[in-house]
Amino acid sequence: MAATATASAPATALTTAAARTTTAAARTTAAAARATTPGAVAAPAVRAAFVGATAWRVVPPPGHRCLSSRRLAAGGPAHVRPAVAAAAAARRSPLCVAAAATMGSSATADADAGLAANPAATDPTGRGGGPLPPTPSAAILKYVTAEAAAAAVVGGGGGPAPACIVVGTHAALCSGGGGGDGGGSLSPPVAAALPAAAADVAAAWLASPAASGDSGGVLSFPVLGAAGQLVPVALVVLPARTSRHNCPAAPHVAAERLRGLLAEAAGGGRGGSSGDAAAPLAAGAGGPASNGNGDSDEAASSPRGAVVTILTTAAGVVPLGLAVARCLPLGGRKMGIGATGGTAATVRVALVSATIGDAAASDGGDDWADAAALLPHLAAGVRRAGWWTDAPPNEFTTDAFVAESAAAVDRLRAAGHGGGLTVEVKRAAALAKGGFGGLEGVGRAAADAGREPALVVLTYTPGPGATGARVALVGKGIVFDTGGLSIKSRVGMCGMRGDCGGAAAVLAAFEAAVAGGVVRGGGDDDPGAIASLSAVLCIAENAVGPRALRPDDIISMYSRRTVMINNTDAEGRLVLGDGVAYAARDLRATTVIDIATLTGAQGIATGKRHAAVMSSAAALEAAAIAAGRTTGDLTHAVPYCPEFFLKEFSTPAAAMLNSVRDRSNAQVSCAGAFIGSHLPSGWIERGGGWLHVDCAAPAEGGTGYGVALLVELLRSYREGQEE
Repeated sequence: MAATATASAPATALTTAAARTTTAAARTTAAAARATTPGAVAAPAVRAAFVGATAWRVVPPPGHRCLSSRRLAAGGPAHVRPAVAAAAAARRSPLCVAAAATMGSSATADADAGLAANPAATDPTGRGGGPLPPTPSAAILKYVTAEAAAAAVVGGGGGPAPACIVVGTHAALCSGGGGGDGGGSLSPPVAAALPAAAADVAAAWLASPAASGDSGGVLSFPVLGAAGQLVPVALVVLPARTSRHNCPAAPHVAAERLRGLLAEAAGGGRGGSSGDAAAPLAAGAGGPASNGNGDSDEAASSPRGAVVTILTTAAGVVPLGLAVARCLPLGGRKMGIGATGGTAATVRVALVSATIGDAAASDGGDDWADAAALLPHLAAGVRRAGWWTDAPPNEFTTDAFVAESAAAVDRLRAAGHGGGLTVEVKRAAALAKGGFGGLEGVGRAAADAGREPALVVLTYTPGPGATGARVALVGKGIVFDTGGLSIKSRVGMCGMRGDCGGAAAVLAAFEAAVAGGVVRGGGDDDPGAIASLSAVLCIAENAVGPRALRPDDIISMYSRRTVMINNTDAEGRLVLGDGVAYAARDLRATTVIDIATLTGAQGIATGKRHAAVMSSAAALEAAAIAAGRTTGDLTHAVPYCPEFFLKEFSTPAAAMLNSVRDRSNAQVSCAGAFIGSHLPSGWIERGGGWLHVDCAAPAEGGTGYGVALLVELLRSYREGQEE
């Protein structure tokens, strides 16, 4: 066979589709031959080459099967067998392989022709000279027009043709028919995006029941291009419906399906799910691949890359665009610290209207334009936040986090946003002198080893005399959490490099919001005006040492409230308590939003995909839930009832304990209530709005959770939602 599908696809449909592929390929070859005659128009050549790999493993998404080289060579159609056999002899994969990525965009012609003529970053690494060592993987993410995407599929240049991936609901991919009656045909955007030889296979599969179910499906297969080489093709069908607590665009399905496909195409490093990575390409290992004869093969050493065409509505641009970004993580140490290698693979993403195929002229042109302009900034932020959260703690120390915040400021200033930026950094001595007992106490043991805690405050004012709300985003930035003297178990401590997910989201969201023009001052007639935006990063390492906080210690918080320590592993609420107090008192914020990977109980309460939110204001809580459904950073409310939950922290020795007495009593709400209790007395009653986001489960694994949520909250801000 020349095609693979989900296990439920009928064999007869695929056999027919394979036969059609053979016929279509023959027609394409004949057309290319005719184009050589005088006066004929040359047919565009669809280029494809085998990507060299000495060890070949595929990391498929759920429900997805790929045919091996051996099966294709033995049982595939006649036009495929010789090329596959030659590839197998040269130890190369015909389907394009391996994994990984960094982020960024290049100032090239197709980037300039993208949906947003606003480069989020011109550095190919996407880092702008940040302090972390370069990652060994290299893939560039670009958002381009449908025309630029189609041109990339056709190919050109000396490298292999990119994989061609098309994503959409069944209704968007088909023009009539479908659903198993065999009468469906490809919609015009799909026909334009796919190589000509893939059209018959795609249409046959979309007409089968396997592609039209509520859960969607995946089809992947190689086709023979006009140049006689294999081109990987994949169709991803998204479900047409989701539940009311989910994002309507179903980005979770897109990410699950695309992760394996993009890992195969991006070239080298990490791919697939955690702990199951594809073998790196020879190109990614730092040099050209061997062609089996001892000669180097430059085409084989070039990463294939991919072109992803997503058919959606304006509302799906951000969540589905970010689903691709999450499949291309920045980090990865499979090939050694500081390793560099190979030519960067490029993943191009075109978002096309599911209605008529012209994103600029249908489905709400203004909405398309706004979403498309913001998307590159959000994607950059999601990938950076994911890397900061997933970076190893021996590299991503408290000093490195402070340096990353400085790099973000440098990027904003270089982009012309420096006029309204201010930066303040307080380290250990200043924190102790200033009364930040929570943040300084948590970070004290690591400070003795040279890894001082820090309070980093970035503030942006959109213009002189700007009026509106003063919004502060406060993030927990524990770069590693041993649990302190209440030490975690051997198993429980693994993965605690990700305990800085809240501060990572805050820093990335701050940069994306400023760079994307979300923060705007205004007058009395603009209810969405924001006079200032602040990012408050509470950075520390919760380590074990002679001066670590001990159970029974009593500390004084920045709020001037005293806290008796009864669990040193409940450190996040201590650093955030100082952070929200500083934001409300010193920054005079009218809205304070804190976000943290705070409690293991969050995953039990609201699950692995929904962060738990609680707020002093019903409108702010509703805005957070709506923003989650809009962006795919899902949220769900937990009770806000401090009169019930603060009793859990009562003690005769101090104003409060730092951990609950009864662990069966709504731990997520209790932890949030502790943080909220350090806001200034009467601040909420005077109109201040507070929102707490616990994203322990959704942020796990470097997902970049929270960046899009926070930016959407800022974008949709309306005066009065604090009340």
